[in-house]
Amino acid sequence: MQVAYEWYFKEDDGSWVKFGSKGNSNIIGTMERHYLSNPLTNFKFTVGNQSYDLNFTNMTQTNTSTGKVREVRRCKQLVSATGGVVGSSTSASTKLFTEIPFGQTSYTTPLGANHAEYAKVLALLRSTNCQPRNIFKVNNPYLKAAFDIKKAQLQSQYPSVPYREECLFHGTNSANVKAILEENIDWRLHGSNRGQAVGRGAYFSNNAQMSRGYGNAIFICKVLVGLTAPGNAQTVKPPKDGSNRPIDTTVDNTANPTVFVKYDSQEFYPEYYAEC
Repeated sequence: MQVAYEWYFKEDDGSWVKFGSKGNSNIIGTMERHYLSNPLTNFKFTVGNQSYDLNFTNMTQTNTSTGKVREVRRCKQLVSATGGVVGSSTSASTKLFTEIPFGQTSYTTPLGANHAEYAKVLALLRSTNCQPRNIFKVNNPYLKAAFDIKKAQLQSQYPSVPYREECLFHGTNSANVKAILEENIDWRLHGSNRGQAVGRGAYFSNNAQMSRGYGNAIFICKVLVGLTAPGNAQTVKPPKDGSNRPIDTTVDNTANPTVFVKYDSQEFYPEYYAEC
């Protein structure tokens, strides 16, 4: 998956409009090239009979005739391997980016005790000794889009594999939370120091109490699981099965697993986390 950029300006009603959607559709390419080559200068352009001055430093657009100033954003777009843009419609793109504070890739929503999702997470944690001080919903559209695309790709490429979404737990130290929110779980950066007996990847469990033992923050994750096999400390990437289908997950016990190890970060998404 690749990253492309699009430009938006803020309307008076607070909505965000993509440059080029109201005429002069070639403006985005010219604007992006100018930004990449001269990010500290201004970019002057014309739409219809109106002239504008875009200040890249302040990220503002000024109508040179009226003096009207509007806020501007340069936003990422995820482009799939087939060339399709995730959230390619104007409304979807606008919603995707205006929900994220400028300059960030994610944000969290605290869930109040009267929220239905709070009760859902609390029920999942009931078997642990975690009495959560706070429960948050994770909002990272880039990671979520990557997860959805990977799921669709695998289901299309290997229709005979019974892929399913599992709700699994990942325990970690609170110092790792920010990095996980932004970049997902990466065992190389914030993996367990207790060994890698089931494989060299990101560890999850369907036992919340087990995950609680790894730190005071518990992530509740969507994990895509298809074919499983036993893993060991030398497993870096699982092999394919006898039908040349990829084994995507190693487990501690194929009949009744409690530990799941994933090797592709696009195959899991941290949906919630709780502070214990």
